[in-house]
Amino acid sequence: MSLELADITVHCIGNAHIDPVWRWPWQEGYAETLSTCHSALDRLAESDDFIFSRGQAATYAWVEECAPAMFEQIQTYVREGRWNIVNGWWEQPDCNIPCGESYVRHALYGKRYFKQKFGVDVTTGWNPDTFGHNVGLPQILARSGFKTYCFFRPGRHEKELPGPFFWWIGPDGSRVLNIRPPVGHYCTGGESMAEEVLKAAQSSLEMGLKHAVLFYGVGNHGGGPTKENIKSIRSVNEDAGGPQAIFSTVEQFAEAVKENYDSFPTVTEDLQHHAPGCYATHSEIKRLNRHAENRLLSAERWCAIASLALGTTYPAAEFERAWRQVLFNQFHDILAGTSLPAAYDHAREQIGEATSIAARIQNASLQGLAAQIDTRVDNTSPPAAASGRPILIFNPSSWPRRDPVAVQWGWRGQESDSLVDDSGNIIPFQYTDPDIFGGGSRIFFEADIPAHGYRVYRFMPLVDSTPTDTAADLLAPQAGDTWLENSRWKLEFNADSGELVRLYDKKNQVETISGNAAALLVMQDTGDTWGHDIPSWREEIGRFGGAKFKVTQLGASRATLRIDTTWGSSTARQEFTLHRHSDRIDVKLTLDWHEKHQLLKLSIPVAVESGTLTYESAYSTIVREANGLEDPGQNWIDLSGTSASQSGGGQPYGFSLLNDSKFGFDCLGTDMRMTLLRSPIFCFHDPAQIDPEKEYLYMDQGIQVVNYALLPHTGDWREGCASREAHALNCPLEHQFQYAHSGKLGKSGTLLEVTPSNVHAVVLKGSEDGNTTILRIFESEGKQTEAVVTIPGGIQFEASLKPWELKSLRIDASGSLWEVNLLEE
Repeated sequence: MSLELADITVHCIGNAHIDPVWRWPWQEGYAETLSTCHSALDRLAESDDFIFSRGQAATYAWVEECAPAMFEQIQTYVREGRWNIVNGWWEQPDCNIPCGESYVRHALYGKRYFKQKFGVDVTTGWNPDTFGHNVGLPQILARSGFKTYCFFRPGRHEKELPGPFFWWIGPDGSRVLNIRPPVGHYCTGGESMAEEVLKAAQSSLEMGLKHAVLFYGVGNHGGGPTKENIKSIRSVNEDAGGPQAIFSTVEQFAEAVKENYDSFPTVTEDLQHHAPGCYATHSEIKRLNRHAENRLLSAERWCAIASLALGTTYPAAEFERAWRQVLFNQFHDILAGTSLPAAYDHAREQIGEATSIAARIQNASLQGLAAQIDTRVDNTSPPAAASGRPILIFNPSSWPRRDPVAVQWGWRGQESDSLVDDSGNIIPFQYTDPDIFGGGSRIFFEADIPAHGYRVYRFMPLVDSTPTDTAADLLAPQAGDTWLENSRWKLEFNADSGELVRLYDKKNQVETISGNAAALLVMQDTGDTWGHDIPSWREEIGRFGGAKFKVTQLGASRATLRIDTTWGSSTARQEFTLHRHSDRIDVKLTLDWHEKHQLLKLSIPVAVESGTLTYESAYSTIVREANGLEDPGQNWIDLSGTSASQSGGGQPYGFSLLNDSKFGFDCLGTDMRMTLLRSPIFCFHDPAQIDPEKEYLYMDQGIQVVNYALLPHTGDWREGCASREAHALNCPLEHQFQYAHSGKLGKSGTLLEVTPSNVHAVVLKGSEDGNTTILRIFESEGKQTEAVVTIPGGIQFEASLKPWELKSLRIDASGSLWEVNLLEE
């Protein structure tokens, strides 16, 4: 039987989208939240059938803080089912830039808040204004108890999908029902909605569905449904031949179309591309966010280890306070870089509070562990006067690491001093200038540290001139005017441009690049702050050049070649470092940028054929076409295929590009590029036009620092250990000074270990209820795996993981464990 318009029920979803920060600071967003909630309560009091939907736990916390009577009214309407809580996250974040764990915390803190304050379990994901959605979200949503996910961007004109309702499936097989309404918008005016109701009904009629969905309500700066909105929706029902319009919720709509679930198509990719400029806009906020995420996760890890090993108290409330500050500033218009300048002054303060909390807690935890570590030169007490100064190095990763370390102190060492490990082996090191005027010392060396563990090193008078580390036969890094070399790599640079013209893999006899690499390309960028309707930046207008070279480090541990170049009014300094052991080629890039309406890219043309392009995403990876489109990524991207080098013999070979603060990339053919910065006008939205009589503030002006690394490798990114090396770049080894004392933990040891190598212990934290420890492990290479986990006390257990699975385990004081969801339930 064919459907007619009168057979259609239109579920009208009244909402009030609020940007707590955009063209206004958070204080104004705070006031607008109160005003909007007051308006919504008035509409609810006027109409017995009206239903209102809102999310964003952060804004509910504002109401609770300063308007307790209003908060109680909201609680009453929630109990009646007329104030419907959606979203369930702390905010509506950018869904490309945060790390995977940040989305977990949005749900953890958001859903816990709504359960505690309103007694509801939010099951509707709701990010209508967010600019794109990464492929890792289905697993995170499903494992947090969400059943549906509502979004509007990318819009219907930006991304073609097989239907407005579809099953979004993540790499691990998790799925949620996605809704991108086929008609209307989440922000409407205050006028009549009758025509939009008819359009929504007609759309569902064409799809053969009896139910349609339509969002309405004044938004962005709040407002919500108006009296005219509500009146016009009711008026539709006066036409007996027309559709029925009801005030409803997303949950009611999803239940109504349940009989159609099997007919809905599936989507297994991420949902892009709206505003690609936002992957790079405002470099500082993106760097601050990455840094804060890593600091918090590291502090939680060490605090949890101290709790397991020493019985110390885990400060869950302090961590929640810190995370709330970070999560709020992941709101899409803040983290995307599209807010007014004052927003970033406030973000610095708030994220600074979070990182300060993390630093304080981590220091206390490491100091507590250090106090139980035997730092004596031997087991006698007191130690000999010549035993030197103990330096404890801690590894924040769940696998053993041999990585570079820089240690500085306030007194001057001597050329005759030596560095030894806990077994008495002499470790190669080198001095470099400290950043202390009038004294002090700084040394570089490579430390070999057990998984989630520690090792005692000692700086002391020379005891033997011959290094006894296990790889003493490796070539010490070398450097010349325009070249660098160690046992693995040989790098050569163009004397004029400063670009890398050769990167030779000596071990595998492979030329790894196909053209000038580490090139800084200046692209024309006339787009607005968002980069609306710009799929890629390909119009090159110049390159940095006029190179000046200087060898700044040369010793047993590392060699560094500094290259200074210029473009226009801007300068760039790239410091390429080769280490004694590491396969990474580390680069510190310092930019002093003074250009406008231009974009800067780093280019790495890779010598591979038949390459597969892979991006890291949130608790996932995604394979993309090398079509030159600007795409979001996280800590690394990789292009792997077969070597195009004549000497490489067509062997499987690839190239990973790692970073510590960048999120926008493209690859056309074999030219991988990373977007370093953009310089549009602050908060300037197309179709606004530049007024030549006005002065504007431009983004990314002045100095910024980016750390990136080149990682050529045999095989694909898995064999190249891209995930681990990117983690190491972002989470360096920690060090603590100590005095000589005894300790029950010994001179080196592992405090937490996970095997095999494709399983990462991504989170170790105290539970939110304070009684147990939460361990979150992630299968990072797409393989069915049996993992083995060892925790303090020698307790060992196994866990089975599907490809790409994110699994949470709760561990009690006795060492018993059981699986929980991402909400620790």
